[in-house]
Amino acid sequence: MADMDWWDREDVRAVLKSFYNMLTPETRLIVVGRRYGELRFPTRNIDYVLDAFKPIRYIGYSLQGWSKEEDVLHKDPLSIEICFDLDNFPYAFDDMLTLTKWAREYGLSYVAYFTGSRGIRVSFGKAIVTSSGAVRSIGALAAILRLRTVDLAPYLISNGWIQPAGTLHRKSGLPLFSFDEEDVKSYEDLFRIASEILKGSRNMIEPEINKLNGDKLVEIVNEALDKLSESQLTKIRQLIERYVARAMRKYHIHVRYISSRYYESETYW
Repeated sequence: MADMDWWDREDVRAVLKSFYNMLTPETRLIVVGRRYGELRFPTRNIDYVLDAFKPIRYIGYSLQGWSKEEDVLHKDPLSIEICFDLDNFPYAFDDMLTLTKWAREYGLSYVAYFTGSRGIRVSFGKAIVTSSGAVRSIGALAAILRLRTVDLAPYLISNGWIQPAGTLHRKSGLPLFSFDEEDVKSYEDLFRIASEILKGSRNMIEPEINKLNGDKLVEIVNEALDKLSESQLTKIRQLIERYVARAMRKYHIHVRYISSRYYESETYW
């Protein structure tokens, strides 16, 4: 299927709109599109982006939301999506099962989606926290659950962004799509469904985002940390630092590109 046909599909546009509006409809997000090697930052709706920038090669959205375009580089975001980026085949699938089981035990809603290549993302919705707060919550829960594949890079880079469901992976060409765990028993199932969606024999499913609550996850993690001893907290901090160091090595992130908020130790712990 040609890129042009993909972006015209109604199911694709509906899913993109869901992720575009995840941080609440009144929040203005940055949509990142790659066309002929250039990065564009349109701030209008998804339909405009897809119609105006065809043939688009890459589209992503910000994990952080602002009310005004001019605030992006000057003011703290209004909200941040709490999203676990699990990126290492085949262990990401096992980490997803561990994370989603924990979420169900605590009554948390989430959206899991395949990245079209090696990973899975699990989104819990928006939270009113800084970048360092997101790193703290995601890193601490990953440490508590002993997740092996969590990637903190999107939160370490200022104005971090990721690909949402509804896009095509830049290397594999496979779609990123949300899925029901009952339909997916293995990584092989993910690739099979991705192929069916790409061919048009299966439609993408618009995720239910109205019940997502990143603030609730942050609250639960904070309560869990409050119950730990100082020695246990030290181990958690050490594991988070390992996650950070791994992301910096993997993506060759220079310290000057990391969000300054991450280094605000008083907000980090």
